[in-house]
Amino acid sequence: MFKLQQLQEVLSQTLDIDTTRYTSETPLLGAVPELDSMAIVTLVMAIEQEAGISMMDDELNAEKFASVGDLLYFINQCKPA
Repeated sequence: MFKLQQLQEVLSQTLDIDTTRYTSETPLLGAVPELDSMAIVTLVMAIEQEAGISMMDDELNAEKFASVGDLLYFINQCKPA
């Protein structure tokens, strides 16, 4: 199971921002300026590598990136790579 701290680290490294205060309720898409379309692609690849999962393109949508908790839930629903 992928943990909140792991997601905070991946977000921090990928977006080059401080995410230590991020909680499950922290909004992402539309609230974090660094999270643009290119950053999402990079973030997905980093999460896939770190979590050992495969995110299907047809499953990715704005709802999955609405908040840290939404993204964490989605990550934990993905199948192993």
